[in-house]
Amino acid sequence: MRQKLHFSEKAIEMGALIIRYHTLMSNTAYREDIYNENVVLSFISKLQNPQALKLLYILTYADMSAVNDNIYSGFIAKLLREFYQYSIEMFEKEELIDETTKRLRKESSLKKKP
Repeated sequence: MRQKLHFSEKAIEMGALIIRYHTLMSNTAYREDIYNENVVLSFISKLQNPQALKLLYILTYADMSAVNDNIYSGFIAKLLREFYQYSIEMFEKEELIDETTKRLRKESSLKKKP
């Protein structure tokens, strides 16, 4: 299947990543404190790099705009833009991202144990 698409492995992995988390940005922005460092670190640790965040931001806008004209309001636009900008800035804190990723993996493995 991958050869039929004529995309690089890296491009396919990026596409799969943003599709996997296609509702993560809007859900986090709506339900979490987007100014909380731990919330943002948890969010970006799933995305792995700023390029994935940029693509997810575009996908989130496109998804919300396609669903209903009334969903993507000025308030939502500002909220997502601020969340995006703060998240981009947090990618500079690589040590904290690594720690957060390890913590999330540990939490996930503990949830699976009886």
